[in-house]
Amino acid sequence: MAKRPASKRKTKKKWKIRRPKIKRWHAISILLVLILFSAGILLYLQKEKKSPSTTIVTKKEEPLLPHVEPPKKESPSKVPPAEKPFPSGERTKIRGKGASAKIAIVIDDLGNNRDAFNKFVKLEIPFSFSVLPHQDNSIYISKEVRKRKYDLLLHLPMEPEDNEKVKGEGFIVSEMTPNEMLKQLEHDLKSVPGAIGVNNHMGSFLTQDRKAMAIILGEIKRNGLFFVDSRTTSKTVAYDVAKKLGLKSAERNIFLDDIEDEEEVIKQIELLINTAKKNGVAIGIGHPRPETIAALEKMLPALKSNGIEVVPVSRLVN
Repeated sequence: MAKRPASKRKTKKKWKIRRPKIKRWHAISILLVLILFSAGILLYLQKEKKSPSTTIVTKKEEPLLPHVEPPKKESPSKVPPAEKPFPSGERTKIRGKGASAKIAIVIDDLGNNRDAFNKFVKLEIPFSFSVLPHQDNSIYISKEVRKRKYDLLLHLPMEPEDNEKVKGEGFIVSEMTPNEMLKQLEHDLKSVPGAIGVNNHMGSFLTQDRKAMAIILGEIKRNGLFFVDSRTTSKTVAYDVAKKLGLKSAERNIFLDDIEDEEEVIKQIELLINTAKKNGVAIGIGHPRPETIAALEKMLPALKSNGIEVVPVSRLVN
């Protein structure tokens, strides 16, 4: 029998087992999962080994930031009463010497009292004299003040809360029109020739009126003068209006002699000294009274020993 050619011989088929191909990133992912799983088991076992007492907090932890004491509440500043002196009682003690300070003392209500004026002059203190308009000696005292090179102020009468006190010439009252106010101010200034400043006489009502103060103080500024608020009421807006107008101004700190008693005036002078030592400057207002003159004379050594310089009030306006 003929043989088949070799090419046509039947060969047995070999079966190959196909293995699934595993991608490299799959392997890496599996490996990472196993590592994380193992780490988790190790951490869990370590926690289990710890004593439970270590988790109990027996002491309050210190804060990260340093402890800061809360700020102390400041006591409200005391505003001196307007038309009354500080209450009498124990003698005011002058505080330690400290740095030098400046005070100005304005003597009000001059105009009918040449003798009192001359007594103040003899004390050789650089007082500032405020003269009422239209008084018998207003022009004479004004000229003497200027001749001796003291500060001269017009003591401008203004409407008080008690209308019964409106007596004599020169008052500016709320019922006036703006033009009437300006004419009255001009008339009053002529009665005190050479005045370089103005402070209010009375005025506990008018100095509460912003519109009236703007009219009067605006004219004072146009005349190149300065203004000192006598503060005859705690409700005054005069100083505030003056500052807003850019007018050189200041305000009274202490009334020296509302109680006409020498010892009481001395207490007020001591208070003025203490105020100046605390703030650097202070303004006091006194009147031509025998008690005031006597008290000032007695307090001259205290002024010098405490480094207090008495200056014209024009040096304390700003």
